[in-house]
Amino acid sequence: RNRAVTDIFEPGSVFKIVTATAALNEGKIAMTDIVNCEQGQWQVRPRRVIHDVHPYGSITFPEVLVHSSNIGAVKIAMRLGERSLDQYIRNFGFGAMTGIDFPGEVRGILRPLEQWSKISITSLPFGQEVAATAIQMLRALCVIANGGQKVQPYLLEEIRDANGVTVFKHEPVLSEPIIAPETAATISGILERVVKEGTGAKAQIQGIRVAGKTGTSQKLEAGGGYSHQNFIGSFIGYAPAEDPMLAMIVSLDNPKPLYYGGTVAAPVFQKV
Repeated sequence: RNRAVTDIFEPGSVFKIVTATAALNEGKIAMTDIVNCEQGQWQVRPRRVIHDVHPYGSITFPEVLVHSSNIGAVKIAMRLGERSLDQYIRNFGFGAMTGIDFPGEVRGILRPLEQWSKISITSLPFGQEVAATAIQMLRALCVIANGGQKVQPYLLEEIRDANGVTVFKHEPVLSEPIIAPETAATISGILERVVKEGTGAKAQIQGIRVAGKTGTSQKLEAGGGYSHQNFIGSFIGYAPAEDPMLAMIVSLDNPKPLYYGGTVAAPVFQKV
């Protein structure tokens, strides 16, 4: 099977791109806004505590992405609200097939808004309670790379007959803008910082500006709940950041002994 279109997993922190973009596009947060990340531990609901890998206090909105704060992402999503967050997640293409010309594509998992629990708003912003294929995640990132438009991915570019005459040519299909071009440009700049100074530093390519985001998602265990031993480490990015030509997602299923996306997946992106 082609795992990029048939297999689903929780995106983890790469999903923070959607959360941050939605809030910025709706004017619910500004680049200079400060977010209190509670020194890495926050009880947001009774019996619901959110943790960050590293403790951060008050940091700027861009630094929430640069340092990949779960707490910061949830606080940003709460400014946006459940209904608007759900709409943007769907606008970015989650819960729907991309329409790529491979057999076996699946929709992923995205529950309707009316089926969200009281803690969904504290999980979805950093990529839990949603499952997607690699191609769905890459298409979502490419909204930023394409200046705010969603593109339909495809494999087959053209078909020629025995005489070399083109009988079919696949032209790119772009959606109406789902975010403003200025929003896309601003988020792209933040994703460059992720690679320059944040969790994606190992994706740096000498002489080329790279934009991207790391993600480390806990795998679900058979009996329910999240594993503390089994992970998927991801890096998603594009280059050159100022005029994107190539985009890629690298996801490693259960890497050992290291498992953070910035450690295991970003170097693969860099080499490829």
